[in-house]
Amino acid sequence: MWLARVRQRSAGEQGFALITVMLALMVLTGLTVAIVGYGIGSQNISHRDQNWNAAFSAAKAGVNDCLNRINNTPGHATSCGTDLGVSENKAMTATTSTGADWAVVPGTSNAKFRYWVDSDANAETLARSGFVSVVVTGKVGNAARTVEAELRVPTLLDYVYSSDFELLDPRFQSNASSCSAPHYAYDQPGNSGYDSNGTDPNNTNRCRLLYFSTGDVINGPFHTNDWMRVCGNPEFNGPASTSYPGYEPTASSAVKPGDVLWRPQPSCSNAPQFVANPDTTNLVYAQLAPQLLSSIDGLKANAGVGTGGCYYRGPTTIKFDANGTMDVWSPNSSLADVGAGCPLGTSSPTNGALPSNGVVYVDRINGGCNPNRGNGVGYPKDSDPSDIDLTTYSCSAGDVFVQGSLNGQVTVGAFDNVIVTGDLLYHDKTKGSTSYQGTDLLGLMANGDVAVYHPVVKVGGNNGTKQCEDGDETNNPSYKNQSTAITDPEIDAAILSVFHSFYAQNWECGDTLGEITVFGAIAQKYAGKLGTADTSGVLIHGYNKAFNYDNRLKYLEPPYFLNLTTSVFQQVTFKELTPRLS
Repeated sequence: MWLARVRQRSAGEQGFALITVMLALMVLTGLTVAIVGYGIGSQNISHRDQNWNAAFSAAKAGVNDCLNRINNTPGHATSCGTDLGVSENKAMTATTSTGADWAVVPGTSNAKFRYWVDSDANAETLARSGFVSVVVTGKVGNAARTVEAELRVPTLLDYVYSSDFELLDPRFQSNASSCSAPHYAYDQPGNSGYDSNGTDPNNTNRCRLLYFSTGDVINGPFHTNDWMRVCGNPEFNGPASTSYPGYEPTASSAVKPGDVLWRPQPSCSNAPQFVANPDTTNLVYAQLAPQLLSSIDGLKANAGVGTGGCYYRGPTTIKFDANGTMDVWSPNSSLADVGAGCPLGTSSPTNGALPSNGVVYVDRINGGCNPNRGNGVGYPKDSDPSDIDLTTYSCSAGDVFVQGSLNGQVTVGAFDNVIVTGDLLYHDKTKGSTSYQGTDLLGLMANGDVAVYHPVVKVGGNNGTKQCEDGDETNNPSYKNQSTAITDPEIDAAILSVFHSFYAQNWECGDTLGEITVFGAIAQKYAGKLGTADTSGVLIHGYNKAFNYDNRLKYLEPPYFLNLTTSVFQQVTFKELTPRLS
């Protein structure tokens, strides 16, 4: 009986075990099927991800294809996608998009691209702003991605400050004809050593050399094609470079760590800070900055009758108003020449609209004028001969005197000089702010100087022959600032002086007036003086520098500002769009 009960219990347990095993097998089989299915699905997802990423690379290949064609085919910047024909460049354009082919990315079998270019629009934006754009779709399998890129040549607007020569403008030097070489030319063997005024005592030409000093702050990319001198503790808070040829690395002679790529000013305690450089006490070497324009005379073609721009002749004053207008006084200009809709006051300022194409050009007078009446628009300011600004002005020059609050985009060009006579601000930007995301944009261009108005007078009257721009940096206690001198002015603009400098008038006379703030970019042939410092680098006349880069200039230009079409284009902006296939 006991054996029978054992056999009966064993038989029951065997049945239960069989059910358990079968259930376990079913679970394992299900898991296996799920794992296999997940693996197959993951493989498909992975494959789609690969195609998605590859399509993006194909789109970038299309941008590079367009860049290559632009840089190797004259005139292609405005016709990329049309002048070579759809069948050759495999591109789709705004006018020939239907049925265009896909180009295979070199080195691949299934990655393709096609691109769209609006040639008419690019011709306009290239002339006005220096940019062209291209839209490219990359495709791999069923994955497609579309990008848009803006292309531009490197320009002087890539820097908050750039110069050809860190040398006082030869016209302010006693031996101007011999003082037009770069700074570094005056420190060659047998010609070295400078006195406390920055003059080389071994150089009989005694050419004046300029320097950055304590209190100068440069926020943004800095570059000079020359040496740079330092007196005291200026701050460079962006990438700072020089292209002095003696520093250029070669296969046998590299710039070694510890080499000082700036020159110390004698009698100064020098400790500049290059915050963004690998060596925060030193400049870096870089290739030459893009060259200055040969002149700004081409801007004249975009001003006057039939152009949408405003054309004035002789000394002219302009005050921008925050409501998007400007007040203009130009006694020697004619309504027949100025351009449709352009304001013109011949005896006093007249208000009117900004030019539709954004260009204001001031030409010189071809003829005589009456110098005994000043320059015709109120400069010099004081008519009292015993207390008159010692700065002189020509009554026939193509000079423009400008200030105000700009609401719009304008380039002001002068055959001779641009003189800033007060704050020149973007209407919706806070003065002193180092960033701005609005749409206002100003360019100041001159064949001559872009100058900050700084009138001085001699104490006791009778100015005599003394000038405060003669390179003699001695103290001049008998001269003082006139009441119309500007304290802490700000200029929101891209600034270009083709043959001379951005500088402050009478930088060696009068009391200190704070700092000149520039929000934008400065490009000049010769380094301009804004003030005079003592041997410790502390300001004693004029202004310190506060230069802040307008980052929008990486992808924007004031109207018709540079218009360079012969250099190598580069990609400056890049963004992804909704996929476009037709």
